[in-house]
Amino acid sequence: MKLLRLCVVAFGFALFSLNVFALSTGQISVFSEPREPLRAALVINHLGNIPYQKINVTMPTSTELRKLGLERSQMERLNFKVLPGRKGSALVYIHSIKPLPELSAIALDIRWPGGHKTEGFLLNLAKNKAILSETISAVESYLSL
Repeated sequence: MKLLRLCVVAFGFALFSLNVFALSTGQISVFSEPREPLRAALVINHLGNIPYQKINVTMPTSTELRKLGLERSQMERLNFKVLPGRKGSALVYIHSIKPLPELSAIALDIRWPGGHKTEGFLLNLAKNKAILSETISAVESYLSL
């Protein structure tokens, strides 16, 4: 009887762990330049059997933002849209109406059946511009060969 109870507890913990820790986020990719409205994408991996339509991404509560050292005014007018990704993943498209400062931080509250997590990301839009211009230069020089 004790062994059966132990197995039931272990099985329950395994199910709980899978639901709570099932999703992971990748790095955020920024496609906008400084002084432009933010356009970025974030990959969510390890969906398992959770359809992307069941993932909800919003701005965190004021309390969660304070824990991350952010203020709600820093993230005003951010919009999130969850799209299907490659097998077992989803893509979160993030865009703003107004430009963000060159060094900015954002946070996302990601919820799915059985769990949620709040993630913060530091965006260095000035660095993104340098990388973007290097990439464009490299492509242009390759095409001119």
